[in-house]
Amino acid sequence: MVEVGSWCVDKFEGSVNEQPDCTGRWINIDKDSLSEEKNGVKKSGEILGKGAFACSTSNTKPARWITWFQAATLCAKSGKQIIPDSVWVTAAMGTDKSKCTTDSLDTQMPSTACKSQWGVFDMVGNVWEWTDAWVISGRTSLEKSGKPFDVASSKDGVWPAEYCDPKGIKCMDTVWGVNGEAGSGRDMIEGLPAATLRGGNFKMKEAAGVYSMTVNPAPAHFRETSGFRCAQPK
Repeated sequence: MVEVGSWCVDKFEGSVNEQPDCTGRWINIDKDSLSEEKNGVKKSGEILGKGAFACSTSNTKPARWITWFQAATLCAKSGKQIIPDSVWVTAAMGTDKSKCTTDSLDTQMPSTACKSQWGVFDMVGNVWEWTDAWVISGRTSLEKSGKPFDVASSKDGVWPAEYCDPKGIKCMDTVWGVNGEAGSGRDMIEGLPAATLRGGNFKMKEAAGVYSMTVNPAPAHFRETSGFRCAQPK
């Protein structure tokens, strides 16, 4: 773990192992199997058998297809908690996204080149990371002009250009979810609370970044791009 103020943050994105010491079989790396394991965690966060455990390691790819409830349970099983939203943002600052996994066909092994100023790895790209925040949600992306964000045609980003572009031309880090409905995985439902995913994923290219976030998904949402990270107070 890495110290970030009064918190300790997992150095690597969360992976899932059948053993508490992370020496067993890895789960949810190449396919969604965590909720089907004899010792696993249901989508709702309910523990199956002895349960599975959150790990922070450079020895495997991050877990995917993770719901917010699974992330919270996995972190708790490992004596930690799902990372607080404000701690995530602080811990990610200073990451050079040009060195991160944002233009790939799939997730990759942890990259020590994709490092924040605190020494936390892969906070941009590879997988979206759940934080603890539940918020008002919406399906529409946000841009200065009020129009939906489109990486190919957009001339203005959400954030000041100098926040993520060394030349101060354009900040592509994006924000989704501002209208009041969230996705359960298939449908967008009015009034459904959303949970926050941050950092972007392996295939978002310039749209991934320290300031990228989405509140489109409900806590029950899971995809091949949704992962997590744990933390704990010092």
